Amino acid sequence: SLDQSYLAYKYRLHKYKADIVVVGLMDDPTSNLLNQYIPFDRREESSMPFFKPRFELRAGELALIPVPPKEVYKKMFEGPETMQMLKRTDGYYREFDGYKRMRLLPISGYIYYIYTRIRNLTSWIRLEYEGMDILKELMNQMAHEARQRNAEVIFMMLPNRNSAAPTGWRRYLPDRYGYLSEVLKKNGFKVFDARQALRESGISMDKLFIGDNVHYSHTGNRIIAKELKFMINKM
Repeated sequence: SLDQSYLAYKYRLHKYKADIVVVGLMDDPTSNLLNQYIPFDRREESSMPFFKPRFELRAGELALIPVPPKEVYKKMFEGPETMQMLKRTDGYYREFDGYKRMRLLPISGYIYYIYTRIRNLTSWIRLEYEGMDILKELMNQMAHEARQRNAEVIFMMLPNRNSAAPTGWRRYLPDRYGYLSEVLKKNGFKVFDARQALRESGISMDKLFIGDNVHYSHTGNRIIAKELKFMINKM
């Protein structure tokens, strides 16, 4: 996620003295910005029960919420302190709280599933991004860090297959990916849209994505790399 990219560049990767820094933005780059304990955001990642640093906005400025000390892991199953901390620091604690309250029994679990689907669909239709302000400020700070080192930043938007070529009922939903791309461009960021490159290639999406419909095939990667190179050469 962008918060990790920003910290990595600020404290380590700037040492490579790159003239141009390309930062990938996933299909919804705001989703992970509110998360500190990874399984709260993605339950399938329960095999990676790690904490990550994240940012919040205080008086319009980024404030770092660091990774807690290792002792926190040990206390997770010994008392409520860790969960009480995450209730304050993790925007996805509500998902865990809802799961704990509703998903343990079949009937209540089904009701909660329907509720979350309706909530997510409503957010999609309204083009709402809960972490948008944090995203914009992180992008501003990333660009600022690069300028201090005489470098430029390209933010590369990377769609999944549903965003690149929606099918079925998704074709009738608002284009969240396109909306976000336009918002970021209007805010003055240098944005490379990988979706445009994939679509203009004329190649079937079946050949541009691998089976998970998230990662690109060799062909897809080559197309994106070629168009990105063209953009860089023009700078």
